[in-house]
Amino acid sequence: MEDKKNKTNNVEKTKDVEKIKKKTDSSWFGRNINKLVIGLIIVVAAVAIISTSKGINGESAQKDVFQGIVAAKDVSVNTKIPGRIEAINVSEGQNVKIGDVILEISSDELQAKEQQLLAVVEQAKAGVEASTSQRDMAKAVSDMAENGARNQQVIQAESVYTLWSSTYDRVKVLYDGGAISFQKLEEIRTQKEVYAQTLDMAIEGARIEQKDAANAQLAMAEAGLVASKGKLEQAEAGLDEVRVYLEDTVIKASIDGVMTAINVDEGELVSTGMSLATVSNLDTCWVTVNVDEDEISEIMEGQEAKVALLAFKDKEFIGKVATVNKQPDFAVKKSTSENGNFDIVSFGVKIEIENNDELFRPGMTAVVDFLGQEVTE
Repeated sequence: MEDKKNKTNNVEKTKDVEKIKKKTDSSWFGRNINKLVIGLIIVVAAVAIISTSKGINGESAQKDVFQGIVAAKDVSVNTKIPGRIEAINVSEGQNVKIGDVILEISSDELQAKEQQLLAVVEQAKAGVEASTSQRDMAKAVSDMAENGARNQQVIQAESVYTLWSSTYDRVKVLYDGGAISFQKLEEIRTQKEVYAQTLDMAIEGARIEQKDAANAQLAMAEAGLVASKGKLEQAEAGLDEVRVYLEDTVIKASIDGVMTAINVDEGELVSTGMSLATVSNLDTCWVTVNVDEDEISEIMEGQEAKVALLAFKDKEFIGKVATVNKQPDFAVKKSTSENGNFDIVSFGVKIEIENNDELFRPGMTAVVDFLGQEVTE
């Protein structure tokens, strides 16, 4: 009877122990359930990241199939001058042509500088006109000293010489007739020779001091004209520079394309070099993939390749290899069992695709397959 009682007690103790154990296990699981969930999320995320990075780096479970990102020709629209955005003439997604006005910048400082330089240019022009008049007057005086004074003296000297020459001829007749003495004849001849010399001097020109003074005045006037022209050229150069800057306040498209980004709003202050917008030419897009060095020998420029977009799974596109990089990308390298666990590098391969239907967009994921393609001429 006592044995039966002891056996019953043992059974009850065993049940109590099991209850305590179950309660303990349940309590541990409840305390650590958050840690278990976080650990599971980390494992899943790590697997996803590794898988994605392999695809981005050009690796694939299938050989000769690579993953890349679609890119296009993007031109960043910048400003050379600071100012305030006065008007935005386009919107994102709008097609633009070269020369279309994208936006306008207002610059009160440049406009004020233009008005100031316009006044300086007008003053410089007036200075040039005044200097030109002074030069013309000085030249007239110089010409008079060189030519006018000479003519007056020649006329006067010729008149006097003619008078004494005719007098000598008459006196010579009288002398030959014995009417006057030889001394009187010599006096007349001497006067004739003196005025002959005077005529020669008049023919040679005006007095040296008169010509020197006139030439000095002309030289000063010409120097003043050169200085005035220099001031005018300097003022006009400054005005042209300001007007070039004013032209830069009107921002125009430099390529045909689509407005893929507008980074500013009307009224916003912008600084020099700031990116205001982006124009993308989507006529031709390309995908760049990284090909391992053990496969790069199978790919050549001009070779066609199949390109698939995740966005259009039911469509297949044909691209052409535009370039195969001559230098490897050392940032993308790995070890494989095929090369004895030594690192191998990859080479960038650029595939161009005509985007006639405008299905390709920068940033899309694309898969490139080089299998079965041949080089085309």
